[in-house]
Amino acid sequence: MLEVGCGTGRALAYLAQRGVVARGVDLSPVMVKQTTAKWAATGAEFICGEVLEHLRDHGETYDAVYSIFGAAWFTDPGRLFPLVHQRLYSRGVFAFSQPPAIPGAYGPQGMYKGGFAGRAMPSGRSQKPEPPPEGPAEVTSLRPGSLSESLLANARRGGIEKYVVGALITDEDGRVLLLRRRAEDFLGGLWELPSGGAKAGERLVDALCREVLEETGLTVSGVTGYVGSFDYASRSGRRTRQFTFAVNVTGGAAGAITLSEHDESAWVDPHDLPAVSDETRALLGG
Repeated sequence: MLEVGCGTGRALAYLAQRGVVARGVDLSPVMVKQTTAKWAATGAEFICGEVLEHLRDHGETYDAVYSIFGAAWFTDPGRLFPLVHQRLYSRGVFAFSQPPAIPGAYGPQGMYKGGFAGRAMPSGRSQKPEPPPEGPAEVTSLRPGSLSESLLANARRGGIEKYVVGALITDEDGRVLLLRRRAEDFLGGLWELPSGGAKAGERLVDALCREVLEETGLTVSGVTGYVGSFDYASRSGRRTRQFTFAVNVTGGAAGAITLSEHDESAWVDPHDLPAVSDETRALLGG
C-alpha cells in the first residue's frame, strides 16, 4: 500500500503494525527524517520525493494508493491520476480525501483555520510544480502562472500589502538553519528562517535566491517545494505574508554561513527550537 503525501506517518504506522506492507512518499526531508525515526520499528517505509516523479520513475505496483488531505489535494489530477493507475494492480483502489475548494480560489488550495469547519485561509501547501522548458529547471520552477502566481493572487484577494519569502534549509541530519535577529532590531533576539521582503515586481523565486545569498552567503541551487505561509503585521503595521520554500544550497557546512543582517546562525533540531515566533514554530512542526 502506498500513501502519497504521508505527512506525520501515523496512518502508515497503523497499517504496518497490522501486517500491511506500507510505504509513503512525502516532499519534506525534515518530515521524512522525523517519521522514519519515530515509526521505523513498525516496518513502514518513508521516502522523500516529489510524488509525480516517484510514481513515474519507480515501477512498484500496489493493491491500494491513498491520500489523506495529501498529494491528491495539491497535485494536478490530470497528471496524478494516470500515474496512480499505472501503479495499481488490476482492481486496485485509489482512495483520497480533501475539503471543498476555497470559494474564489484557483490553483493550489489553502488551509481552513480551526479545522475544515473554520474560515478558509488561502495559504496552503503544494507539490513542486513542473519546471519550465528552458533555463535552470529547479530554481526557475516557480514561474508566473504557476504556484507563485496563485499564491500572490490569493494574497492580493486577502488584502495582503507586503510579501516576504523564507527559506527552509536543512542539512543531512535534518537540522534547520536559523538566524538570530540583532538585539537592536525589530523583534531583536528572535530566531528565524533566512527571509526578507520581495521588491516591487520581483518574482518570489528571485527574491528567495537574493535573500538567501544576502543573509547567509549561500547560493540557492534548487527550490524543492512549497512549505507554507503565515501572516503577521510588519513594524510599520502593514499586513504581511511570508511564503516559505524548501531549498537546496551550495555550501552550508558549519562555519560557511556569512552573516550580514543577523548576529548568529545555528543548525537546530526542529523538535528543539530556540526562541522563534509561534508562526515559525508551527511551520516547522516544533
